[in-house]
Amino acid sequence: MNSRITNTTYWTDSKTVLSWINADPRSFKPFVAHRLAEIEETSSAKNWRWVPSKDNVADDATRDPPNEFSSEHRWFKGEKLLFQKAQRDNFGDELRCIKKGEPMPKKSKLRNMCVELDQDDVMRATGRLDRHQSLDAESKRPVILDSKNRITELLIQNAHQKCMHGNHETVINELRQKYVIFGLRNAVKGIIFSVNGAEYRRNRRRRNRENCPQSG
Repeated sequence: MNSRITNTTYWTDSKTVLSWINADPRSFKPFVAHRLAEIEETSSAKNWRWVPSKDNVADDATRDPPNEFSSEHRWFKGEKLLFQKAQRDNFGDELRCIKKGEPMPKKSKLRNMCVELDQDDVMRATGRLDRHQSLDAESKRPVILDSKNRITELLIQNAHQKCMHGNHETVINELRQKYVIFGLRNAVKGIIFSVNGAEYRRNRRRRNRENCPQSG
């Protein structure tokens, strides 16, 4: 699937560098000023963000590899950062309540659920699935997400591709193995409809081109 990049976000684990980027380059010594001028030519200060050093995945490629640099290393699996972002966007109040040991907000979708934070501060649903020995850890304690989030949309699109563009029930069953997603069914139907519509339009344009009379 071809995608057009419309926006770029840059990350640094140095708050000092971030403050420099947001300042006037002319106020610094030549070496720093020249570097900042280069950054200013190719990006905007508003697109720069700070990330804690421990979460800076890019640093892993500049250091000696750890003893267990396998396919399970965060270099290859960065979902936790995406889950944290999605949950902050959709369940910010709930996260604060869990961390403070307070009851969930009365109108929260999670009020009647058993919810815990894992070692990465990602909210997971707990309960009856814990008793099923045949399930893996992720299936026993699925990640909680809301369908009204770009990260969730991308998960649904990925599951649709993984299921060889299967019907919505197939995609839903695939996602439910690892996630509890509010509004999942409608979101899956909407995304599949959008994908199928785009495919139909591409095929129609191709047929129209093929049916055009040849000139000369």
